[in-house]
Amino acid sequence: DCRLADEIHHSPVENLERLDIALINEAETSLDVAAYILTDRPVIDALILAKERGVTLRVLLDPSQKSDFARLAPLEEEIRLKKKGPIMHLKAYVVDGERLRTGSANLTASGLKQQDNDRLVISVPSVVAAFRDDFERMWGKGVPIAGRDPETLHREPSTGFVRRGPKKKPPMRGTGGESGIREETPEKGHRSKAIRPR
Repeated sequence: DCRLADEIHHSPVENLERLDIALINEAETSLDVAAYILTDRPVIDALILAKERGVTLRVLLDPSQKSDFARLAPLEEEIRLKKKGPIMHLKAYVVDGERLRTGSANLTASGLKQQDNDRLVISVPSVVAAFRDDFERMWGKGVPIAGRDPETLHREPSTGFVRRGPKKKPPMRGTGGESGIREETPEKGHRSKAIRPR
């Protein structure tokens, strides 16, 4: 059997929220979550219940997005924000160190129930280990949110995109363009014909 994924599901034809809640509820020892954004209330409630039943929980979020930090308040000791830089665009978590949930579906109501998304559950050890290594790297550099004002957390410096240099101005008429041919600037009162690139 060469299958990579144990499960593959798609929204909106399937309710991915219910599937995520069921998987989170199966956690017995640990949950490591890396989410671009986390606002889905039933999923957040499932994470809170996991903590209450003794599951070791770690949640890493991207600071450029406005996750529901007010509802996540009971988990503030378990949450870190990714260090500023390029965005962390993952929608993934590992259950008990053995099963990886990943895919395109954000942990939001629209991402799990309305948009066209996929959701995979993978238990291939090498794949799970690769995610866990990456999570440890990001978690080690993450910024704890405990004790901070939830209303200001999403106002962290933008991490959305790598800043590029200033845009180049288009070449001025008469100084040569993409053709590489320089057109002399005409004297006042005279017109010159445009030179087309060959």
